Amino acid sequence: MKKNFAKRFFIFGIIFLTIFTITLTSCSSSNKVKPLNQNAKNYEISGENGSYMFYSFGKNFFNDNKNALSLTFGKVNKSTEVTVAFLFETDFKGSKLISKLPSRNTCNVLLSSDADYSKIDFGILQETKDSIKGFLVYSENPLVLQEITTVKAALGFDKNYKNQNDEGNENQEKAIFWYGFGPNGGTILSENPSFLDFSDAKVLALNSEKPKYEISFRDNNEDLGELGFQNKVKINYGKETLVIRRSPNQAPVNLYPERFQAGFGKLTITENSEMLESFVCYFEEKTNDFEPILVDPYLIIDWDEKTWRNPNFEVYAWEQFPNILIFDTLNYAVQDDLLKRMAFFTEKEGFRGRLAADEEIKDLHGFNAHDYRAETLAAFFDLAEKENFPLNQMEKDLRSLLEDAKIIIKTETGYEKGEGAIISISKESPRYLRAQFIAHEGVHGIYFVDEEFRNLVDVIYDIIDTKSLQFLQGFFASQPSLGYDPNDPYLMRNELMAYLLQQSVAGIPGYFAENLAWRGTVNKAIPELAKYVRDTKAQGFVDAANVLEGFLFSKYGLAAGRVSLTSVE
Repeated sequence: MKKNFAKRFFIFGIIFLTIFTITLTSCSSSNKVKPLNQNAKNYEISGENGSYMFYSFGKNFFNDNKNALSLTFGKVNKSTEVTVAFLFETDFKGSKLISKLPSRNTCNVLLSSDADYSKIDFGILQETKDSIKGFLVYSENPLVLQEITTVKAALGFDKNYKNQNDEGNENQEKAIFWYGFGPNGGTILSENPSFLDFSDAKVLALNSEKPKYEISFRDNNEDLGELGFQNKVKINYGKETLVIRRSPNQAPVNLYPERFQAGFGKLTITENSEMLESFVCYFEEKTNDFEPILVDPYLIIDWDEKTWRNPNFEVYAWEQFPNILIFDTLNYAVQDDLLKRMAFFTEKEGFRGRLAADEEIKDLHGFNAHDYRAETLAAFFDLAEKENFPLNQMEKDLRSLLEDAKIIIKTETGYEKGEGAIISISKESPRYLRAQFIAHEGVHGIYFVDEEFRNLVDVIYDIIDTKSLQFLQGFFASQPSLGYDPNDPYLMRNELMAYLLQQSVAGIPGYFAENLAWRGTVNKAIPELAKYVRDTKAQGFVDAANVLEGFLFSKYGLAAGRVSLTSVE
């Protein structure tokens, strides 16, 4: 067979077949299949002139919601193009294949010689499984088929595939390349694919499932780049361009079709495709209304609330810091129900450490965005339980969610801190503020969970230009709506850090010297300090922010004004 026949659609010429009715024994298979020619009986193609293996399925080959044929091939001596296709009821006359097979969908893959094993999964529609009677494999080069089984369908590629069933298996440490296709088949003829088609995702998902994309990256420190010149992977997806910045020890990127205009479809990796280790669309069980969605913070900013599981708020988990939960509320009223009492308990002068009744704070301003560490959350709910305080339903839901996430832990004596933190923004904030709030609250979250970062902030607080620090403290005191307790050193250090990092370092002079230092309330309260910040163009803040930004970049790939690695253009 000529190479150009290994296309998505093809027509077989006259094929002379010898029928075998034995069951595979040498090739590992969890289901019965029958080889239909000599190559299939030997589980290999040994020549270099192109040849086939043909198999038929036994009864109930696809079962238990496993809707993909999975084939494992041994190591190839050189890169080899392989074609896989299904055989249908109409391809058989009795127990024998007809001599001329019509066109059909195929999977076409270039198997890499770098792989110890290669796997190809070919998904089916459940309603057509009874008409699928077997499969074929075509290769122009020698090829050994080592396993035939069924799995749950997934789409994409993975250069470092780890089978969850391989725990303790000697093959677990070997290089396994995986390729997954849907019923329409597809083509991946590069070791660094730059084009992927996920159109089949919408027909493979069961009613109880939702598709999810996961992207992982090779571990290469040189991929990071430098601050200001950070390397990126760019992906065109419909009318949107997804930009993923590289970071040290990068966590997988999680994408959800409901967040993107294209939903399901074709995408092109336009920059640095070689940095990708995997790009997979798989199908997970739909979660309850309070199971956090793992995602990069930036993608939350434009997430359509019409897709929320709860009409009042959605809850996410930060993929780089999964124990930091992010709440996005429909409006400020919902956010107040959820966190206003917490704000007064945590930070407001005259209220800190006690539970204020609704009537006491109903006319007072909380915050338009929030951040709280595990210690604070545990203390709040512990006190509420001990005082039998009447929490509202939103606060009760929050408590349950925090318990599930183990951010707070219920014990026989009350609530204790677990690991993590929460931050919150609202849809009522304009978009530019939502972006700024994500940055501001995001660095608070990192401060809560990273002791090394907190220690650095302590150092900066102690050595920062004295007048610059006094200006910020004076600004806090001059804004009644903030209500920060100046006697809380943890709060003061935390807020200094967040105000420094909520915008780019280049934007600091504009924010401090040209904005805050000109406010009437600030000039009235601290005129000399305001003039100092204007005259120095906020250089004291710039110097401190540069140090903090350097830490965030070297450890996480983040920067001042940007706590996200993923963005959409």
